[in-house]
Amino acid sequence: MININRRLYLAIANSKDTVTGSSVVNSGLYLYRGRDKSFVLKQSFVTQGAVTVLFIEHDDYDPWLVFANYYDSELETGLTTTDIYQWSGNNFELQHQISGEYIVDVVSIKVNGQPCVVSASERNNYDATDYYMPVVTVCFEDEQWAEITEFEGQGVIGLDSFSVDGTPYLVVLSQFDEIHVYKWCGISGFEMYLNIPYSDVNSVNVFMYDGSLLMGVARFFVSEIADQVGDTRILKGIINGLKEDTIIEA
Repeated sequence: MININRRLYLAIANSKDTVTGSSVVNSGLYLYRGRDKSFVLKQSFVTQGAVTVLFIEHDDYDPWLVFANYYDSELETGLTTTDIYQWSGNNFELQHQISGEYIVDVVSIKVNGQPCVVSASERNNYDATDYYMPVVTVCFEDEQWAEITEFEGQGVIGLDSFSVDGTPYLVVLSQFDEIHVYKWCGISGFEMYLNIPYSDVNSVNVFMYDGSLLMGVARFFVSEIADQVGDTRILKGIINGLKEDTIIEA
């Protein structure tokens, strides 16, 4: 949710039409109406199997709204986009698109004080066995969005991000039973910093609590018994040093 001009808005990403099964469906922006304590539709967006939606706020700029699209069932293709909209006074207007293939997740970070969007593709649209796909970072510079770096992801199924001493880190979940942590290294972009072997990961959430950096890890099934659900775990990051000497260990 986001507050714009003292009004509360909620964005919902829809992945498919539950009646027709089509992934080409409207996602919505809803405005909270206080008099009857309900959300009413403010604006619709045509999305293709939308998997993630997020708001971005930065300084005095009008906020952005981002949708990540996974699959277009009408065209039967995974060639999709991450769509970045910006508030224009009364609604959101499309400002930039990041091309991808089976885009599975998107997160926002800040690099050198500028807002950035990281978009990850899951697999190749033309080769279902190719899961080595680009993870693309675009940043808002000189009043426009521009790609500044990309690296090869390995079967990406999800993203998260955090910052330590002003340095952004990107957490990349791999379906190959690994959690990869990348560190922003200036002109070279994101570089692999830490690899955590971890099976059956569904999603992660990195957060700070009582001075500690923690990562909540949700898991799928962890045994051959189909009805045994994987335990959710918490990993603790050990932060040593400051600034360029910061070290994070799982």
